[in-house]
Amino acid sequence: MTRTTGSTSTDLRAREGAAGALRFALAFVARVFRRFFHDRCPQRAAALAYTSLLATVPLAALGFSIFSRFQAFAEVARKVRAAVLAHLLPTSQQAIEQYLASMAERAPALSVFGILGLVIVATALLHTTEEAFNDIWRVQRKRPWLMKLAAFWTMMTLAPLLFGASITITTWFATLPIAKELEAGTRFLREAPFLLPWLMSSFGFFAAYLLLPNQRVPKLAALVAGMIAGALFELAKTGFAYYVTNLAHFERLYGALTALPVFLVWLYLVWLITLWGAELTYCIEHPRSAHEHLRRAGERRFYALLALIELGRLHREGRAADVQALGARLRLPRIAVEEVMADLVRAELAVRVEAEGEKIRWAPGCDLHQV
Repeated sequence: MTRTTGSTSTDLRAREGAAGALRFALAFVARVFRRFFHDRCPQRAAALAYTSLLATVPLAALGFSIFSRFQAFAEVARKVRAAVLAHLLPTSQQAIEQYLASMAERAPALSVFGILGLVIVATALLHTTEEAFNDIWRVQRKRPWLMKLAAFWTMMTLAPLLFGASITITTWFATLPIAKELEAGTRFLREAPFLLPWLMSSFGFFAAYLLLPNQRVPKLAALVAGMIAGALFELAKTGFAYYVTNLAHFERLYGALTALPVFLVWLYLVWLITLWGAELTYCIEHPRSAHEHLRRAGERRFYALLALIELGRLHREGRAADVQALGARLRLPRIAVEEVMADLVRAELAVRVEAEGEKIRWAPGCDLHQV
């Protein structure tokens, strides 16, 4: 009888634990979607899709043109272009590839004003993307424009060369005797055609979530979200390709222009997945919202008082308080510190001190002896 009772109690605890984990998972996913719509991500995805349509194809053509300038990489460039389009575009690869090849041939004839226009469009895309990511992370500080331009030119000049060098090294390694010995161990990569595209997509999302926000993002959060976003991307690619080729029949409506609306809709889906993954990264980094942190730790007024005391101490030392300093003293995460400081700013007890390219700081907004 005792043994039966103990077994029943263990089963109940296991069920309660599973039910609790399920409730937490559902609440977590619901929070991701709430933030997704609260931050107007569908509208941002539409804007980014249009900007990408103007910038991505010309910039890709320019990049492949730089790639092809090196005779050793000319044939590699053609193969890379076909492989990248096959992985990134679910349909219309042939039309887009022909367009890219045509633009790459004409790219050297661009005037100074044409190149300047490309730089402006590309920088605008980078700025819009960074703004969307910073809003998700509630980051007010923006990168200086010179830093954005430097990043753009580095990407356009070095990335094709490094990518070509990596492919050349890989090809050389494949001719070595040790490569044949390792072939049996890596055969599953060829037998699972979905795996390599998923790994490529996941790495791209991981890099975006890690580098685009203008603040430090935990690598584990970016990696997990990148893998999930990569899986969603591959599923969307397969589903969208089936829809376009078997159900939509866009060519009956658009004729020779079919590639343009299809590419635009696909860009919109890609940005939806990208921004949803960014929200997921943020929620993994901050499992609880600022309100939950403050409610669990105490009243907002209590932490506002502690923040005022810390502001006064730093002010006497001739320093302004930033998020890291206040978070360490109050033992609160960044988002909760920003909520508390927003309350103090609204009450005119604190002021924001901002400078281009520097961290946001706060200073007392009144004589604290009179508070």
